[in-house]
Amino acid sequence: MQRYFRPASRLVIINNKNQILLARHKRYWALPGGWIDIWESIETALNRESIEELNVAAQMDKIIFIQDYLDERKEWKIHSLEYFCTLKNNSDFENVVNTWKDSSHAFELEDLSWFDVNNFPDKFMPVAFPKVIKEYIENKNNFSTKYISWIE
Repeated sequence: MQRYFRPASRLVIINNKNQILLARHKRYWALPGGWIDIWESIETALNRESIEELNVAAQMDKIIFIQDYLDERKEWKIHSLEYFCTLKNNSDFENVVNTWKDSSHAFELEDLSWFDVNNFPDKFMPVAFPKVIKEYIENKNNFSTKYISWIE
């Protein structure tokens, strides 16, 4: 069985209607993003993943949530740290639900949609994030980065 340590970056894109952009994978909804390559910064990976999946460049603002978890399957064990980052250029993503299918990695996603931050879909990963994003929106000036670990 292969074992990996893979950090990842996730885009927290909130529009002016307090809706968050989510990507549907086969079994769940999640924030767009993906693996950080070796010798790649969080910011560079965030921008690369945004261009690959959404066809829009991302400008990182800050990290608001870090998830530390293990993903174990028959063929591998992955230990991942995921960095959830807000953006400076949310308005650049206004029409992305109409254009994302033209991106080079559109095949990785089943769908892309805006959701009200008070109404996340049932099958959303990570489960702790909806509470964090509500707190972030309510307390931007006094918000501190959250860390969640699924490792005992």
